[in-house]
Amino acid sequence: MAMHPKEIRERISPCLVGPLVDDEPSQIDSEWRDLVEEVEKGEIFSRAKRETFYGFLFARLAAMFAVVCLGVMGSSSYAVHILSAVLLGFTWQQIAFVGHDGGHNSVVGWSVQSHELLGVLMGNVLTGISMGWWKATHHVHHAVCNSTTHDPDIQHMPLIAVTPKLFNVYSLYHFRRFPYDAATRMMVSLQYYTFLPIMGVARLNLYAQGFIRLVKERHSLSARTQALEWGGLGLFALWFSAFVRLLPPSHRLPFVLVAWFTTGLLHLQIVGSHFSRPTYTGQPGKKSWFELQLDGTLDYECKPEFDWFHGGLQFQIEHHLFPRAPRYHLRKLKPLVKAFAKRHNVEYHEVSFLGALKEVMDTLAETAKFARKTDHVNFSESLIWQAANLEG
Repeated sequence: MAMHPKEIRERISPCLVGPLVDDEPSQIDSEWRDLVEEVEKGEIFSRAKRETFYGFLFARLAAMFAVVCLGVMGSSSYAVHILSAVLLGFTWQQIAFVGHDGGHNSVVGWSVQSHELLGVLMGNVLTGISMGWWKATHHVHHAVCNSTTHDPDIQHMPLIAVTPKLFNVYSLYHFRRFPYDAATRMMVSLQYYTFLPIMGVARLNLYAQGFIRLVKERHSLSARTQALEWGGLGLFALWFSAFVRLLPPSHRLPFVLVAWFTTGLLHLQIVGSHFSRPTYTGQPGKKSWFELQLDGTLDYECKPEFDWFHGGLQFQIEHHLFPRAPRYHLRKLKPLVKAFAKRHNVEYHEVSFLGALKEVMDTLAETAKFARKTDHVNFSESLIWQAANLEG
């Protein structure tokens, strides 16, 4: 109900097999569903402010990219080209937020098809990131947030492990095991130092994942989807390679790397919301939907004038609970969610952006420390539970 708009819910209904046995909702579930129903009928999900918000946003993005073009084509200065790369990185970061809106069907009043086209434009065409791949992983992440066995957004072995529970875990998303071997132990042991550089070049992996999915899952994707995905990625490759070739040969690689590292800020904003939060193994247990989302997420303390910088990710708790809510209304949801959490004695974790990154680094350091002390040769999954204190 949280993820699917009305037109999709209507298509899901005929797929009902039957009710789950003994599936009576808990008190917190029942009260939450009542609150969601009330919110969906109100101003939060109305079309108010939509045209003004996106009109200004698209104008700002166009202006930012125009300045990048001016810097690349209107100057031969190395310094100007590097500054243009920095601005391109920030432009990609802001474009990604719009793609995120499209992937979550959160532009009120638009059809699912319109959201798909918006996502392909912002993802595939303008940034080179496959919207189809992103939706395939990201929607699973929302359903099983911070599950070591199910959530692909925390399964980054051998480069990064947020908990020892990921050592030798069998991923039920990727359908393969992430072995805890000598190479993994070494890399995880150093992750406190390698984390930031990895975030700087993470786009390389994102580029690759889109192509891998299109090849591996080609038999299960419709012709329309394949055409949109391949066409969008092809357009990105054409325009970006031609754009970089406008630069002097010696400026090209630094330009690309600086743009990647700048937009790496986006990856920090994403992982900062989840990497330091508690994890669990398997499918969601007996906890309510509300409790699970607050377990796996946190909010950034953010003044309204800086909302543009985080693009809605500063309200990760509200976004996970209302993924289709327009980002410009998430601030209005915050007091409702905080009051509900307080009433049911559920932790609502809120910290500054830098504070969240410190919590992530502390989490990575603790897991790295555990790896250094744990021999991969004699590793037993029972040792994982010795590190239970890492999860608070």
